[in-house]
Amino acid sequence: MVAIAAILAALAVREHAAIKRHERHTEAVTVMGELFNATAAYYHERRPSFTGDGAEAPHRCPHPLGQPAGGETGFTPPLDVVCRDADGGACTPGGEDVAGAYPLSAWTEHPMWIALGFVQTTPHPHHYNLVTHNSNPDEHGVCRFTVVVRGDDEHDACNEFRREGVATAEGVVAGPLQACPEALSR
Repeated sequence: MVAIAAILAALAVREHAAIKRHERHTEAVTVMGELFNATAAYYHERRPSFTGDGAEAPHRCPHPLGQPAGGETGFTPPLDVVCRDADGGACTPGGEDVAGAYPLSAWTEHPMWIALGFVQTTPHPHHYNLVTHNSNPDEHGVCRFTVVVRGDDEHDACNEFRREGVATAEGVVAGPLQACPEALSR
């Protein structure tokens, strides 16, 4: 009887871990989609060129101040903030003196996150990065961008999710979601 209970308990623990892993994967794909769509929307917004002739500025993806050719947010929170060590395995923006805590200003003071209106204010298990490359071959503007979502759970083989996109006057072309097969099969 004790052996049966032990086997059932072991199966329950394993199933619980699989459910938590699936929740993290779902969150990663969901947030990646939000970032991808926000970047595409930002690109398509009309902006004045301020040249005095009424022309529009070339369409661009978000970029650091003074770097219209593009840039990178860097992982937010930084990768040295270890989410898996925090309570509940989640990083906490605005938290202090606890594992997984980092300043909320990592979101609120970065020009690329500000441009997208993207900020994490609740605990989350991932690190986020946006890389953009802007060019202007046709006066409209072209943007190539990559959204990366990375976890830091060493027990999860699916720790990185990536999607690339190209935005042009004709629209946005999304590349395939790049992640491990386990995350893509659910």
